[in-house]
Amino acid sequence: MFCFIVAMSFYRSQTVALMPDFIQPQHRSKANSIITMMGALSLVGASLISMFLVDISLQLAFITVSVIMIIACIVLILTVKEKNAYNYQLLLQTEKEIGEKVKKESEKVGLKASFKDVLEEDDKSTITMLFAIFFISVGWAALNALLSAYGINVLGLTRGQAGGLMLYGAIAFLVSAFPLAVLAEKYGRRLFIKIGLFIFSSCLIIGFFFRSLLVTQIVILFIGVAYACILVNTIVIIWGLAPSEKKIGTYTGMYYLFAFSAEIFGPGLVGLLTDLTGWEYFFLNASIFLMVALILMFFVKREEAELTEEQKLAKKKALQEL
Repeated sequence: MFCFIVAMSFYRSQTVALMPDFIQPQHRSKANSIITMMGALSLVGASLISMFLVDISLQLAFITVSVIMIIACIVLILTVKEKNAYNYQLLLQTEKEIGEKVKKESEKVGLKASFKDVLEEDDKSTITMLFAIFFISVGWAALNALLSAYGINVLGLTRGQAGGLMLYGAIAFLVSAFPLAVLAEKYGRRLFIKIGLFIFSSCLIIGFFFRSLLVTQIVILFIGVAYACILVNTIVIIWGLAPSEKKIGTYTGMYYLFAFSAEIFGPGLVGLLTDLTGWEYFFLNASIFLMVALILMFFVKREEAELTEEQKLAKKKALQEL
C-alpha cells in the first residue's frame, strides 16, 4: 500500500497538470470538467470491477486493474508528446523573442512566505477555507477507503458487493458535476459548498440511523451529488483568494497540501474512531468532520481577494495561463 501511494504521487497531480500545457486558455474550463468527469468514471469502473470480479477471484481483479494501467501507460507514451504542447511551444517562442529577460524578471514566491501571508490576513478567510478543505477531504477519503469494510461488517455484503457501493455516488457525481458548477458560478460558490456539506453530513446521519442496503445506496447517491457541489468550487475559491497573479501557483500548492494531507490521515482518523465505537457508528464518525467543515465555511467571508481593476486583470490572465 505504501509503495502504491508513493507511485501514485508520481502520476496523480501530473496528470491534471499536463492539461493546461496542451489546452489553450479559452478551452481549459471545459477540459477541466472533462478531467473531473473522468475521475468519476474511473470510480464507476472500479466499482464494477469490485462487483463482478472480486468475489470470483481477487487475483483476477488485481490483474484487470494492472492491465488497464499498463494500457493507459502505453497510450500515454504513444500519444502525449510534451514537446508538441501548446505551452511548450509558447515558451520556445517567448524565449526566442526576449531571451533571458523572462528569467531575470520572474519573481519566485515561496510556499512558506505565502503561508505566512495567509496567517496574517485580517479576516482569515483563506486559512479557514484551507482547514474546511482539510475536514471535507478527511470525510470523503474515509468514506472512499472504509465504505467497503462497513458494507461487510454492518450490511453483511460480500467483499465484491461492498466494493461496488460507491458506484451510485460516482454516477451521481458524473451526471451532476457540470450543471452544479454552472449554477455555483451564477449563485455563489460558498453557498453551494455549504449546501453540499449540509447534504453530505445529513446523508451520513440518515445512514447511521437507518442501516439497510437500500438506504445506504440512496445515501451514497446523494453524497455523490453533494460532493460534486463541493469539489467543483473549493479550488476556484482558493484561486480567487490569491492576492496576486504571482501567488496563484503557491495557493494551488497550499490547496493540495491540505487536501492530500487529509487523504493520508483521514481514513486513519475515522478508522480510529470506528475502532473505539464500532462499525455501526462509521457514518456518524465521518459526519463529524463534514459538520466541522460546514461550521468553518460560515467564517469564510469572501471568495476573492480585494484587488484593483489592474490587479484583477493581471490575475485573470495568470489563471488563464495556469
